[in-house]
Amino acid sequence: YLLDGLALARTVDFLRLVRGALANLGNLAMSRGDFHVVEAYLEEANAISDAIGEPSYARFTLSVLGDLRYRLGQFEASHAAYTQAHAFSVPLQDQEGVADALWGQARAARALMQFERAEQLCGAAHAQYSAMHHEQGISWVAQVRAAIACDQRRLPEALALYRDALAIRLKYADGQGFTRVLDEAAHV
Repeated sequence: YLLDGLALARTVDFLRLVRGALANLGNLAMSRGDFHVVEAYLEEANAISDAIGEPSYARFTLSVLGDLRYRLGQFEASHAAYTQAHAFSVPLQDQEGVADALWGQARAARALMQFERAEQLCGAAHAQYSAMHHEQGISWVAQVRAAIACDQRRLPEALALYRDALAIRLKYADGQGFTRVLDEAAHV
């Protein structure tokens, strides 16, 4: 459907729909693990956002790009993408965008072994998600905090945080997320 919508949007030169289809195709490719096509979709979506003067849309594409970079082990590039997403979200008062960017920065900082910074970012992300009553975001933060605790050999704390994350993932029937958290908890 997205490819059909993209073709139609290109035919009528409706750039906002082209941009949206590209961004969603990039997100879908990310969730499928088709990493080789994600960046092309997102770069074109960002170029269109710039061309039509709507940089605010870049928050979504930069967050997906940050996730791509993280999954490819490019942690500094991931942190940079999430930092850009945060910069777009703050002036727009996009609470979810701010929270997602803070969480992404925390995850990348943890992978870069910047544990103190990662904890600070987790605290800020948790506060944002809590203010929005965004339980799934709270579980994402708990997972990062658990990984930090594991890295620092605070294993009982790590397991408690993974349990918190698992409970929320179960509540929302997030099978993929549950599996990732369970895998990390099994490592502990």
